[in-house]
Amino acid sequence: MAKISEEMRLHFNEVIIPYKEKISALLAKEKTMLNGMHKGDIDLGNKKLLLCEDMIYISTLYMAQNSLSLKVLNVKNNDALNDARKVLYKAIIYMEEIVTDKIDIAYTDLTEDLETIKNISISRRFILMKKLGLSISMLKEAFGKNSENCNDDVDFKTMIILAIATSIDALAIGITFAFLNTNLILAVSIIGIVAFFVIFYNESQKKQYLCR
Repeated sequence: MAKISEEMRLHFNEVIIPYKEKISALLAKEKTMLNGMHKGDIDLGNKKLLLCEDMIYISTLYMAQNSLSLKVLNVKNNDALNDARKVLYKAIIYMEEIVTDKIDIAYTDLTEDLETIKNISISRRFILMKKLGLSISMLKEAFGKNSENCNDDVDFKTMIILAIATSIDALAIGITFAFLNTNLILAVSIIGIVAFFVIFYNESQKKQYLCR
């Protein structure tokens, strides 16, 4: 890796200013909204969904900083990626507070929790989950970028990062099932079959695409 000059650092710090300002504004908005929330708030669910959406957006701003770091400095910005991971955690927590953090729960048991977001359309909920899933996928890809090592060995740090990213992904899918009245047996069967063939294909092509 080439040495990073002071000029390059100054240029990078300059180009990320708009992203940092937007992040600061959204985090200040989050703090204001949280201070104004209370248990009896009739619009509590909608506000937490808005916060969830803001956290997802913030994660993309952090990932944009990483992309700029790769472009300007030719180095991955792990601090920005870790900040993106943290705000995605917050996004999921806001969703859990609306619905539940329990797994393997009957949809009928969520009726009281879902009452707080009854005025929010199913399509909007679904779009929010798609945004979350896409952000998680982008973050997982960003953590794996800029590597020239074709060795199949995975160190402990990398394993932990991948485990966390995969756990967030799985949790997001579980929350989606809570939002939608889904046939779990059919869904799990399809996911299992598709995952098997995707992994099988990926393993067979790994050397060709990563080590060529």
